[in-house]
Amino acid sequence: MNAQAIRQDRILDEAHTSNGNVRLICDLFGLSVVGAYRYAATVDHPGVRRHQIHER
Repeated sequence: MNAQAIRQDRILDEAHTSNGNVRLICDLFGLSVVGAYRYAATVDHPGVRRHQIHER
C-alpha cells in the first residue's frame, strides 16, 4: 500500500468516525472544504459502510 492510499484511507476513516464533520477533516488533514466534503459525502452513501472500510 503506498503513502497516498494510506492517507486516503485515514481521511475516509476519520470522515466516518466524525459523522462527516467537514470542518474537522479540513483541520486535521489540511484539505479544502470541497476536498473534505468529498470524503464526508461517503458517510451516508448506500454503497459504503463503515465495516467495509476496515476490511481493506
